Amino acid sequence: MRSTLLLLLLTLPFVAKTQHLKSTPVLYTSAELKDCYRIIKDDSVILYYDTNYILTPPQCASIRRHTRLTADGDFKGQVLDYWMDTGHLAMRLQYENARSNGLIEQFHANGAMELRGQLVAGNPTGEWRYWYDNAQLRQVVQFSPDGHLRIESYWDSTGTQRVANGNGSWEGTLASSYTTLPGGKVKRNTNNLIFQGEIVNGVPNGQWQSLQRHNRKPFTIENFVEGKFRSGRLATKPVYGNAALTAPRMVFALESPSKFADIFDIGLSCETRQHFEQQQKLMAGLRFPTNPLSLPEYAAKLRRSLARYSGQPWYQRLPSETVVRCELDSAGNIKEATSSDVALRSVVLEAVKAMPHWTPATYQSNYVAGGFIVLVFNKSGNVLVELRTMATTPSAAGAPAEEHRQGYPTNLGGRP
Repeated sequence: MRSTLLLLLLTLPFVAKTQHLKSTPVLYTSAELKDCYRIIKDDSVILYYDTNYILTPPQCASIRRHTRLTADGDFKGQVLDYWMDTGHLAMRLQYENARSNGLIEQFHANGAMELRGQLVAGNPTGEWRYWYDNAQLRQVVQFSPDGHLRIESYWDSTGTQRVANGNGSWEGTLASSYTTLPGGKVKRNTNNLIFQGEIVNGVPNGQWQSLQRHNRKPFTIENFVEGKFRSGRLATKPVYGNAALTAPRMVFALESPSKFADIFDIGLSCETRQHFEQQQKLMAGLRFPTNPLSLPEYAAKLRRSLARYSGQPWYQRLPSETVVRCELDSAGNIKEATSSDVALRSVVLEAVKAMPHWTPATYQSNYVAGGFIVLVFNKSGNVLVELRTMATTPSAAGAPAEEHRQGYPTNLGGRP
């Protein structure tokens, strides 16, 4: 009986923190809360996380947290995190009144120190130091009492100092952004950008750019004066709309890693994670079709070609959305084109002949089925064009071949 009451006392507030995540999307399954923790004794528990501090079952966890919980389901006292595969300490910190306070230390999986700093009510304060996994110092920063960040020193991965006494060039990731969901739940958004630019007196100054993490292609170009955003634009002009930024994509801030665990997010099931990992391995060898023109440029040229037929009845009868699917052969020529609109299909094929030649999709340097999809939208007589490329990963481990798409969607009334 006592153990049952303790279980309820311990888990009900914890469940309340995470019950918003119980609904499972159709295409994948979420982990269950009961599989993501283990009660040791009384109020002592072990929680299991992935590297992003999202709760996950121990079979696919990277980190385990040894902690105590209050009756409200908050952390209390000393918290110790360990890497599951090596047993090395991953993080050490203290909680008071449901907030992290005092010294925080985080460690790489090989046991080397990753960061050390001080927290006040969960917020970084004073000097923080960061290291690479080879024990080389990466940066020294200062957090003012009101939370403002100042970069004091920075060394790149080769050991070359790039910022000294608050001046120089810096590159790295910054704090995550957060979205408040209905009901007050806060969701952390994945940060897939790397930022680089000049630091003057510890803050951004001059032109900065953000790079997409997976391919390091420029995403935005932004201008700062003494840490304040002045102007910016998208690095690639969209087919429709304005490339100018009215607000910065770069928020010059860093956060404590303890904040991630405080959100109590529940992740995917181990089966779903395994599926995604397999897909990532396949995607690493996949190359989508390419063209000398960017997808927005190609779509813009197609739109101009279509506009020549604006007086034709078929053009004026275009529905709100029409798709032309063009499959490429191993030489990059269109081997098959399909569409519900025969006239539109013919015009697109004729326009493509006069445009730069395509390089077909490959997987591990071998040709695979792929091509591009032309999406034509008729918005009250205003005809717009978007482009997606497609490529097929081969079947693996008994799974069927799967088509993947990528492209540059624009803001067309909330389209994804």
